[in-house]
This record gives sequence, structure tokens and C-alpha cells, in this order.
Amino acid sequence: MRLLLNTSGKQYDTSEIIKQHNHDILMTFFADVLSLGQDGGGSFALSDNKISMLEVGIESILKNVERTINHDLVRQTYELNEWEYDARTACKFGFESVEKDDLNVLSSFVQRTTATGALVTTSDLNDLLRDKIGLPTMEEADPEILDTQNTSRVGDGMSDGLGSGTGSSDGSSGDASVSNNAQETS
Repeated sequence: MRLLLNTSGKQYDTSEIIKQHNHDILMTFFADVLSLGQDGGGSFALSDNKISMLEVGIESILKNVERTINHDLVRQTYELNEWEYDARTACKFGFESVEKDDLNVLSSFVQRTTATGALVTTSDLNDLLRDKIGLPTMEEADPEILDTQNTSRVGDGMSDGLGSGTGSSDGSSGDASVSNNAQETS
């Protein structure tokens, strides 16, 4: 018995080939964000954008599945059961959005716009915000939980513009916002 040798002189790094094929497969499905950081590269900003692309890709596939089910399966179900099919009134399948709101961006927006009076707090806004974070509407909520008083004074300094609230600046000393650590996101 003797060992067979490769005499062609070419050697292939099979691990690298497999890694590249795995990466290509993930890219096909906009899911290459799953491999970020495995090779010591990648950043949060890049992953954030890639996740958004992944969400768009997933929603696109879900919309296609939804259209097919609603057009074919629902119609066939009606026909097999000898029900009258009307596309306007027939039942429809749907899905919830994959993309979730960035609560940091949302809370910053709401705080800034309500503190300056650009947005007025209403029960509709309150219910919308409660829905975004997975809480029941004010009408559905437990009255004992709602019977608390908000003592936060955040935004008081913004209510009347510069020179009000707890700060003493009138804006004449220049831009003091450079030390503000709040990160703006788009």
C-alpha cells in the first residue's frame, strides 16, 4: 500500500474557500451582518446599516409570500368551500413589520419636540408611544399603575428657550453644545 500524492503543485486552502462560500451565501440573503466581527473587522455603524438592509430584504420576501398566499391560497380555499370570493372582502394574511423603531431616536425626538412645544402631548400620542414599546393603551392599562405622578423635570430648560429653566446661559457666550454627549442618528 502506498500514499497517493498530489503532484500538480497546486494547493488550495479549503478553509478559506468554505469561508468565502459561506460569506457569499449570507450576502445573497442580505444576512452577511451575521458574520461581522468574526474576522476581527466590522463596526457598529456598518452593522446598523447592514441590519436595515437585512430587514428590507426579509420584508421583501415576506411581502412576496403574503401576495402569493392572498392571491392563490385564499382564492382556492374559497373556491373549494364553494364560498363567494370577492377580493375586497375576502380574508387576508399579513405580517408585522420586521423593522423595529429605534427607541433612543424616538424618545429624543419626542422629548425635544414636546419640550419646545412643537408637538403637543395628547392621549393619541401617548397611546401610539405605549404601543411602540409594547404597553397597553391608557384605556386598557391597570388604573393603579397609571395612578403615579411624573416628577421628571427633563426639558424644563427648553420650555421657554435660552435663559429659562435651570441653566444660566443666554447664548451670548458661544456654542456650549460641543460638550453634549447625545449622539445624533439618522
